[in-house]
Amino acid sequence: MNATLRNGNCIPFVGFGTFKIRSKEDVQKTIKAALDVGYRLIDTASVYRNEAEIGQCLKEYVPSNNLERSDIFITSKLGPKDQGEGTCFAAFHRSLSNLDCQYLDLYLIHWPGTQGRKPDDPDQGELRVGSWRDLIKLQKEGICMTCLHGISAPGHIIQELCRNAHQPCEFVVCLHVKIATLDLHVH
Repeated sequence: MNATLRNGNCIPFVGFGTFKIRSKEDVQKTIKAALDVGYRLIDTASVYRNEAEIGQCLKEYVPSNNLERSDIFITSKLGPKDQGEGTCFAAFHRSLSNLDCQYLDLYLIHWPGTQGRKPDDPDQGELRVGSWRDLIKLQKEGICMTCLHGISAPGHIIQELCRNAHQPCEFVVCLHVKIATLDLHVH
């Protein structure tokens, strides 16, 4: 089953996450098992350090499951060290190369902060805006089908939405017992 995003793209309701699956053998075993039991969304991130292994597995196991690339929804995420215009663009292309595919179905900003900077650093907002500009370019180029802003709190997106006419089709909000998002409102 799929959900239809505002941009018309469909995303499977359930995906297979690959956090902490690193060794080539573990990646091969788990990706094969995931595809065999019907998972069609594979979620990774540059910080998981397994994109290349996942790309190799998908090249092998997608055809062996009588599937095509278009049958698989591949998600990756921008790492905190790669926030900013130009840097985000390069990071996306590294992920695309590592995953050995022509496009990503979804690429999102994994975390709103930038590695090595304090949360109250005034440059944080500008770096997020720069990353968002890169995501818009990638989507317009047709190599990033959907770009999302993964956020831990709604306030992180205000400046991006105020500065950009191109709004995300959806948002990913972290709901966790240790991270309160009490100020989240549905509009």
